[in-house]
Amino acid sequence: MKKYIILLLATTFLLGTSVSSCTNFLEEKPESEFDEGTFYKTVESLKVGAVGAFSTLRYMYNVGTNTPLFVGMVGTDECMYPNETNLRGFIDRYTYTPTDGCIKQFWFRYYRLITACNTVIYKAQGIEGDAKLINRYVANVRFLRAWGYFNLVQTFGAVPLMTDHVTELTYDMGRTPVAEVYQLIEDDLLFCLGEDVLPKEIDGGWANYWAAKTLLAKVYITMASARAADRVAGYEQIEQTDEKLYGDALALLQDVITNSGRDLEPVYGDVFKIENKNIN
Repeated sequence: MKKYIILLLATTFLLGTSVSSCTNFLEEKPESEFDEGTFYKTVESLKVGAVGAFSTLRYMYNVGTNTPLFVGMVGTDECMYPNETNLRGFIDRYTYTPTDGCIKQFWFRYYRLITACNTVIYKAQGIEGDAKLINRYVANVRFLRAWGYFNLVQTFGAVPLMTDHVTELTYDMGRTPVAEVYQLIEDDLLFCLGEDVLPKEIDGGWANYWAAKTLLAKVYITMASARAADRVAGYEQIEQTDEKLYGDALALLQDVITNSGRDLEPVYGDVFKIENKNIN
């Protein structure tokens, strides 16, 4: 009996010591966990936020059943699908509905990108540091936001315009007229083209000046051609004339051709070579 009592006391002592030690260990503050209130404090954290916005792009292009990539591609001369019984067949024949996975995911994933961009833009206002670097990271996410809305407005026409920092999504937001969506796209890209905002050289996957200028030209061409075709509601409200839009696009693209130092790859297949990644 004495042996059992001594063993019980020893076990109790050891358990008490272990619990005390574990309690002290678990009380240590985790240094790798952040939320919005504690993370965006420095220029470096803003850069990480911008990288996070770029990282959402992989959900646009990964190969899967509900990939938004199929919307706008399947059913054109780029890709046709022989099977009528699945989602890609519905898209190929334009018989899909708003509840089909590909359509829902197109909407959801682009707004996830836009929400990430809005967060970086909002948080940048409270960060002190190198103003040039702050502007560069903000310009990168404004480039992404413009690209996202450009794809949304071409697909759905009038869409909800989210420009503020959102912490909780609601479903009572109305659709914004096409002309206003394009105005935001233009404003974002003109910010990117400000003096010394984006670099003119290729910058390891980040947006640059010539990419923003080329995208803005494409936006103007799309606005003008859709307005002239007069087949999609909302484009008639765009104030610029077709001639003005085409002229602005021409001026932008002539600048890219003449002054960017870029050219087309002489062999088309070389565009897709791994060794050309981040240098084309």
